[in-house]
Amino acid sequence: MRINFNSFGLVLVSTLLLSACANREPRLLKTGASNIGPDEFAVLPGKPLTLPSNLTNLPTPTPGGSNITDQTPNANAILALGGNPAALTRAGIPASDGALLNHVQRFGVSPDVRRELSQADLAL
Repeated sequence: MRINFNSFGLVLVSTLLLSACANREPRLLKTGASNIGPDEFAVLPGKPLTLPSNLTNLPTPTPGGSNITDQTPNANAILALGGNPAALTRAGIPASDGALLNHVQRFGVSPDVRRELSQADLAL
């Protein structure tokens, strides 16, 4: 059996080059600190800005609420991600999600899970 040394050398060199690209630093805490590119969720297309006919009759700002250019930002985001925007108006958990909720809570629920995960992440 004859070995083609050119192809063997090419495979060896490409394997060495790819292994040099490995990142050995854990990135658990740095998920939001990457400056690789833009955040696709930070840029949302809004409705066009318009100048009202009377600037003294502008509505009062509602922090966290609706505005003139985008009346329903939360519903638009839910719809863009494939959800049902009508779920925003319902209170509580819908009956259709009862089985899912029971399955998720079968081993108990920790009310302080964010702090516990943060401490485990720091320990790692």
